Amino acid sequence: MWNRNCRRIPSLGLACICALIFLGMPAPFGILARTLTNEPVSGFGGDDFGSIVVGVHGAGGAALDAMAIVNVYTQSHELYSSATVGPGSTRFDGVPLGTYVVEANVPGYFPAQEQIELIMRNDQQQVSFGLRLLSDPSSRPVSTKPPLLAPKAQRELLKGLEELRANHREEAQKHLQNAARLAPSNPEVNYLLGVVAWQSADPSSAIKYWQKAISFFPEHVLSLVALGETTLTQGDLGAAKGYLDRAVAANPLLWRAHELLAHVCLQQGMYLDAQHEAERAVELGKKEANESRLVLAKAFIAQSKRIEATTALHALLEQKPPEDLAVSARGLLDELARMSRESATSSSALAALPLAPAATIHVLQPLLPPLAVGWKPPDVDERVPSVEDNVPCRLDEILPKIHRNVVLFARSLDRYTATENLENQVVDEHGTATRSRNLTFDYLVSMREIRPGILNVDEYRNGSLSLDVFPDGLATTGLPAVILIFHPVHVDDFEMSCEGLGSWRGIPAWQIHFRQSDNREASMRTYRVHGTIHPVPLKGRAWVSRDSLQVVRIETDLIHAVPEARLFGEHQEIDYGPVRFASKPVELWLPASTDFYTEFRGMRIRRRLSYANYLLFSTDETQKIGKPAQPHAAAP
Repeated sequence: MWNRNCRRIPSLGLACICALIFLGMPAPFGILARTLTNEPVSGFGGDDFGSIVVGVHGAGGAALDAMAIVNVYTQSHELYSSATVGPGSTRFDGVPLGTYVVEANVPGYFPAQEQIELIMRNDQQQVSFGLRLLSDPSSRPVSTKPPLLAPKAQRELLKGLEELRANHREEAQKHLQNAARLAPSNPEVNYLLGVVAWQSADPSSAIKYWQKAISFFPEHVLSLVALGETTLTQGDLGAAKGYLDRAVAANPLLWRAHELLAHVCLQQGMYLDAQHEAERAVELGKKEANESRLVLAKAFIAQSKRIEATTALHALLEQKPPEDLAVSARGLLDELARMSRESATSSSALAALPLAPAATIHVLQPLLPPLAVGWKPPDVDERVPSVEDNVPCRLDEILPKIHRNVVLFARSLDRYTATENLENQVVDEHGTATRSRNLTFDYLVSMREIRPGILNVDEYRNGSLSLDVFPDGLATTGLPAVILIFHPVHVDDFEMSCEGLGSWRGIPAWQIHFRQSDNREASMRTYRVHGTIHPVPLKGRAWVSRDSLQVVRIETDLIHAVPEARLFGEHQEIDYGPVRFASKPVELWLPASTDFYTEFRGMRIRRRLSYANYLLFSTDETQKIGKPAQPHAAAP
């Protein structure tokens, strides 16, 4: 995953690019603090024993619907003991001191295992497993991302978007159809063709284009929102909620999705949910989300919260909304005032106030992406994603468990190969590609312990350690290994704080902000230019599954530019996901994709690495891991 054998790449004919950068771990990086033997050992003699106490439950502490089988293995993976566990826990007494692997299996759930050590006489180790159902959303493979558009297709897409914004539908359609011929499965192209159809009063064709977009890429947010709004106005509340829930899971920062969900919840009688969604829409959309204030007032009315409803309606009128919204707000205020005079405070009286049916919702034009965007995503500190209210996050309790999972991740790095796809683009200040190149490698990690506690790790691409396979004179190694920020070795290198319980891809996840400590030299990211190593201090945010405590996503940014390396910007987004064996229900959490952006030595480069066709191997066996399921294509 990362490379510490620093090699120089030959010049690629670009005068301003004469050296490679190296991203990853400077040599050496310690992972294992001490050597573990294969046999149980004792510090006091052969008669010393300890105990292992094991509890098994569902994710979040829920009761299991079947008995669990708990196996205890020696470090050489010989079965030491086994037991059946129901509610409560089971205890293994008289266990010789040493290292063991404890495993829990329940039908219908993913198995789990944990390594423990009994170090001294009468030592007791407690293990608690929270098993996830096979249908748990956190067990889904990370959704594939659309390939980066080649420069010509990207130019046609941008021209089509410009014409759409200028209300030139015929010209927009020509450019978008040209883009579709070059990239027929691209979700942005299909989404905008759907917008053209919608504006041409052809909603059935628009729906087909949007459905095609999500058939290829199920998390395309704008298509999900458009389909959610369409089905909502048709009165199909169940379908609308399904689309909008997926949109919010894919991008929780899009105010319109929250506003539409508030409408759905209001019509379904889920008034507290409607209140929360409307409040989030107002928080994100500000003045654009005026209709959310009206929905919010109606949700308060349905909950007999007259004062809160009155406040929301006055806040709406202060924004000077369109006349139809203003008329509705004034009408509700008049009704609330009349009720107050008549002392009608019962919930039935308030509930009698009119709540607009789905058919009367103020329909907006489908959202259009911005014409000019930055060359990289926003800094992680520009906006904090929302978290649940009143849910405490005890970092001191969850960090040790995250550390344990990351140690297991690091130990698995010598156990797999993969197909690595590299997409590379040089872009302008708006993110428009000026040139691109795609490469595919047979990717292999080789890891060996060069001295106790110190690992040397090499990355092989097509059987070679050479770095001249990378385009544009820029070698990037070790990008997905940023997860090692959470390795115990780095416990003092970063300042961490838990922002609360959020979500990622619909998975409840703890949001953890991290920042390089001022009193520690940066070691997680380094740039090497002409033989000189430049440490790069990072900050970022990680999403950690609440139930499995696996890291599911990490975003990083520079704390500051590094002018001496001519490094003026950088951003990285890494997604991790479960990869499962084809032959048995065992999974490893491995990197799925990473998007990397850098402004270095006068170039802005976007690079995407994605991994597939994993092979897990060891000295005595090779097993192929199943590919993530691919969505099926559907023609408009």
